Amino acid sequence: LCDIMRRTTQAERPQIEPLGDAQALRVLQRDVREQPMPDAIEDYIARLVLATHPDSLFAAPLARRYLLYGASLRGAQSLALGGKAMALLRGRKVVTAEDVRTVLVRSLQHRMILNFEGVASGIAPRDILANVVQVTEEPADVESPA
Repeated sequence: LCDIMRRTTQAERPQIEPLGDAQALRVLQRDVREQPMPDAIEDYIARLVLATHPDSLFAAPLARRYLLYGASLRGAQSLALGGKAMALLRGRKVVTAEDVRTVLVRSLQHRMILNFEGVASGIAPRDILANVVQVTEEPADVESPA
């Protein structure tokens, strides 16, 4: 804590070395958005998000018990873009359920609100998300979108 405080409050600024330029970043952002996503993966993302909603038909048991509010559309968007980025980084031509699961915790853990029982029990959002993945049926073999 003291080290961070010292680094961020002193007059001397750390030297930052650029890893790329703005144009390269724009190209990467475009490539992520253009990464194909099969309908089955879009449906999987929707079911994962709905499984965090305690009153949903898709609700995971731990979500039903410990959450007041589940993830929103922004969570689904985060899963979609994160899944596309993972597919691109892994050299895949399309997004898979594995790509989506890889970004699930980082995309959703801060987008859920625990209820009183959840706070009192000390359950971690990542444990609820593990239950969400466990009970949400993964799509069968996914083919590239036409």
